[in-house]
Amino acid sequence: MPAGLRNDLAAGRRVVVNVSRAAVPIAQRTFSRLRVISIGADPEVVRARLAARGRESAAEIELRLARAESFLVAGEDVVELRNDGTLDEAVEAFVAAIRA
Repeated sequence: MPAGLRNDLAAGRRVVVNVSRAAVPIAQRTFSRLRVISIGADPEVVRARLAARGRESAAEIELRLARAESFLVAGEDVVELRNDGTLDEAVEAFVAAIRA
């Protein structure tokens, strides 16, 4: 996580950090005021999006989807955000979750 994170939090700023699912439990133990925004989409939607990018083989995409399913992000501080729709819908939901 960024070095200045604690300073920003101490100053009362809202901080958005993109971390892997594996880092979430560490953040939950480290920070008393935390909101985790767990972004997910239907595997078929993710598969189609990744295939359209053309950066990963079909086998790599399947491994990525399996990895994503193996991590459960849970807790009272977790907000589930679905990213199955349009980009505008996802941005609106993400901003609303940050402001809540």
